[in-house]
Amino acid sequence: VEKSGDKLTLVGDFTLHGVSKRVKMPVSVKIAGDTLTGDAKMRFLQSDYGIKPYSAFFGAVKNKDEVVLNVHLVAVTHD
Repeated sequence: VEKSGDKLTLVGDFTLHGVSKRVKMPVSVKIAGDTLTGDAKMRFLQSDYGIKPYSAFFGAVKNKDEVVLNVHLVAVTHD
């Protein structure tokens, strides 16, 4: 986790379909009582990871190359 002012960024290697790339994801963190929650979002292209987006019927039905990955983490402390 990198911190710049009040902003946090998750930094690490993301592996998909056998391809690893270094990524950065801005994260927002909230603490309420004994619970910490974090939310982050990352956009990437399937083709960057060797995945050909689905297409059928001569392109009439197809998926976009861009994918949005949403991450929601919850951590709870126990006594």
